[in-house]
Amino acid sequence: MKTRLFDRQVTVDLAGYYYDVTGLQVGANEADGPGDLPVTRTVNAGAGRIYGADFEISWWPRDIDGLNLHAAVAWNKSKFTELDTVPCYGGQTIALGCTESPNPVTGFFTAQNLNGIPFLRAPEWQATFGAVYEMPLPGGWSLTLSNDNHYSSRYLTALGRRADFIQDDYLQVDLRPAQSSYRTPKRRRREPIGPSGRISDPIMPAIISTSCARWATFG
Repeated sequence: MKTRLFDRQVTVDLAGYYYDVTGLQVGANEADGPGDLPVTRTVNAGAGRIYGADFEISWWPRDIDGLNLHAAVAWNKSKFTELDTVPCYGGQTIALGCTESPNPVTGFFTAQNLNGIPFLRAPEWQATFGAVYEMPLPGGWSLTLSNDNHYSSRYLTALGRRADFIQDDYLQVDLRPAQSSYRTPKRRRREPIGPSGRISDPIMPAIISTSCARWATFG
């Protein structure tokens, strides 16, 4: 759904989705032996399910020229419905889920079943919000003040059920206290076609900009 409200001052977009996926492949880390560096091996994950919704809103108030307020929220649920024979991590025991694919030489299990874990780097909630204000200045210059923020809930970064495989939720703040730009005036060029020539399409104005920006992440 896409809408334009209040004489196009406000835009509102809403989307939903639902996917059942089969034949998934994922990358799993494993080491050939103690002290070896881990390598990434492709695993046939089997199947997964993901569904959710996205909502966006933006407002350009006509009474405040140059101001824009915007926000977006995304809700996302995902999980692997089939995820077998994923290599066990170093030190993983049977009690911790390492119960598949026994090694014929050592007799130790080497793989685990991870049915039900969420997709990698797929937070359940994400949100962005901010504002931009552009102020015209004399001589063709303009001054822009902007602030954009991004929130993410916790998400899984590697295949497994270890606590250190999870990225905690965080808020990232991007504040641009001053960004100036200069737009050159439009001009036309003359092309020598025939004795008198003709005026071609206008040359688009050039834009020169400078900015001062700092960002920070919390969480």
